Amino acid sequence: MSHVLAAPRRSMSQDIADQLLGAMRAGCYRPGDALPTEAELARQFGVSKPTLRESLRRLAALGVLTITHGHRAVVCVPGAAALACFIDLSVAVDPDGLREAVEFRAGLETECAAHAAERASTDDLSQLGALIEQMGSGRADPARWEPLHAQFHLALAHASGNRLFASMHQALSNTIVLTSRHLRQAQPQRDADATFQRHLELFEAVRSGDPLRARAAMAHHFTVAAAVIACQARARRAAASPDLPFPSPPPPQEYS
Repeated sequence: MSHVLAAPRRSMSQDIADQLLGAMRAGCYRPGDALPTEAELARQFGVSKPTLRESLRRLAALGVLTITHGHRAVVCVPGAAALACFIDLSVAVDPDGLREAVEFRAGLETECAAHAAERASTDDLSQLGALIEQMGSGRADPARWEPLHAQFHLALAHASGNRLFASMHQALSNTIVLTSRHLRQAQPQRDADATFQRHLELFEAVRSGDPLRARAAMAHHFTVAAAVIACQARARRAAASPDLPFPSPPPPQEYS
């Protein structure tokens, strides 16, 4: 006799959180607005204050509410914290997580670069140019390169003029640093000058205002990283299956 598994019951706090999210989507509460008091919300939903507080904590964890003791909860612009947690964990727990992250970034950032070429403001280009100068002087020092590299890609996302690109990139910030470190360990003799040159070409493509050139520059920027990650994935499979030939790593080159 087959057994049908019942769907897990949703908690009252989750239902209330969903209703409050629905009210935010409908425009009833906008960023900066304070919600009614806990007592008023508890009466409105017919629940106890502890249940209501659990609902508010759920929304705070999503980054859509700010809770301060003794004050009403305030609606805020959603941040990338919850998404960052998901991405970081997804990359960490799966052997193919890093490969998937590089592929995802490549798809995201090629379009981001194209939009940046079309929409970057004078201030955006000034910020990117200043970062490029610092990256050039710090190209051989990983301790200097890593934060500047992450800042450059984030500034490029903001220059795209698309909030979702910027938020997604913010969520990927830890993964970007992890990818850079992983590739450096995989290719300790990497060519720092070539790495910097790829970023310089990307900046110049964006500054030119040509979206096709910017898209192509970003796509090329990821080709080496993808090759190194793919080679390592094949090496893992070969190690797990002795009958498979063990691949040779690609020669040291630049990475993303």
